[in-house]
Amino acid sequence: MPHLEVKVGPDRFHMEPCRVNDTKRPHEINTEHFVGRVLVRILDAPGAKPGEPAREYFKDRSRRFCIQIEGRFKKPWSGDDILFGSDFDKFVPFPRAPFNAGMRVARMIDPCTFYEEHPPSGRPYIMSPYAACMNIFCAWPAPHRLADAVVVEHEHGEQPSLAIEHQNEDDDCVPLERLSHNVEHDKKRGWIPSLRSSKETRETANYWRFIGFRDDPHVKAYVEQQRALPGTPSPSPSLIAPKAVRASGMRQGIDTHVMTSLGSSRKHDLVLTKTHNERAGTPQLPEFLSSNLHQDAGEQYTQGTPGLTRTPDSEASGRSSALAQSFMRLSMTPSPASSLHGSSTLDELLGPWRFANPSADMVEDNAFIFTDRSVSVPKRRKHFADEKHRKDFVYNPDVVYGASFFSNLFDFTTFDLNIGPVHLNVHPFFTEMPIRYTLRSKTDEKVVFCTISFQLVD
Repeated sequence: MPHLEVKVGPDRFHMEPCRVNDTKRPHEINTEHFVGRVLVRILDAPGAKPGEPAREYFKDRSRRFCIQIEGRFKKPWSGDDILFGSDFDKFVPFPRAPFNAGMRVARMIDPCTFYEEHPPSGRPYIMSPYAACMNIFCAWPAPHRLADAVVVEHEHGEQPSLAIEHQNEDDDCVPLERLSHNVEHDKKRGWIPSLRSSKETRETANYWRFIGFRDDPHVKAYVEQQRALPGTPSPSPSLIAPKAVRASGMRQGIDTHVMTSLGSSRKHDLVLTKTHNERAGTPQLPEFLSSNLHQDAGEQYTQGTPGLTRTPDSEASGRSSALAQSFMRLSMTPSPASSLHGSSTLDELLGPWRFANPSADMVEDNAFIFTDRSVSVPKRRKHFADEKHRKDFVYNPDVVYGASFFSNLFDFTTFDLNIGPVHLNVHPFFTEMPIRYTLRSKTDEKVVFCTISFQLVD
């Protein structure tokens, strides 16, 4: 009886067996091109069968699998340069009519989808720009840029402020949701809950919406626009933002200083990693390069949310010391992230892993693209269907991009495809090679950021 074999790696030549549905241990990738984490969820695979913890993610959803990626690109790329999709080791003689019908449906969902059956490399592919095709797209600042990352409240309030202002147990810059048991709902039913299932809902955790860095012209313009609105309180001297700290380059080695990382949705982690736990069978990855980071010219402007205060520049040193002591105290009690996911050097580059809870999921928030708003997924896809918009958007090496790709059209446990009028088992076409999803460069197929392969094997 064939069983599903899933592998993950920085490219197809360096793969390791995937820990499917293991939300506590995402796969870590760290190469010269990309640093990130990958989590693969598959319905009815081990871990997500009825009664198992990872099943919570699929509760009341039609999706059958999910590929979740969070990470930073090591250099700037335009939105037109980064692709995500399926690539194949050789041409697949797929029945023409089902293929054409399937592509029509795919383009209805994502207008940017395109394919090449006979490329010069001899490796056919079906791809789309990463920023367009992903079902969920969000972003948050890398830990070392937290001090000059501009955020707004995601539910109400438009006054921008710095992310560093909101470093307490209940604040984060990562949009996520999780299943929540509705106690009040059960109380209203009295004794009936003993006879019926509990009410569970998906609730979005409180977070601060990341719109960009304060040296970005679009962000500066937005800040000035908000300050000029009638009725906006005049910023006090305490709201003067300090000069931006010098951005530290990415590094493979260990950093032993106390780091102000992005906290989990409930509590911050102290990142003092001195070792990295290598897993057996994990390939040695190349040292990655320092990113081309720039120092802010030091321009100051006033910004802030009413009720939130900033410490003047003259007190910056004392504030940093107080923060360090605060994080030392917090480290005595492990946060949800650190208690469920062992810290690693990637915590310094990405922040702590926030999706160890089996029901936790990313939430669409694309204000980092549009600055003054976050639009729906169809509108984001329509926006990036315009080549000019794709080329104008730039992936910033100092930003962690989170994305999820999921579907109810394919069952990886059986290789059954159901897309529009197409109902077909494609296993016979993939006995000698896997189905592979790849995040790569558009202009150079050899520049791969991560890849995930699926194959039914005996």
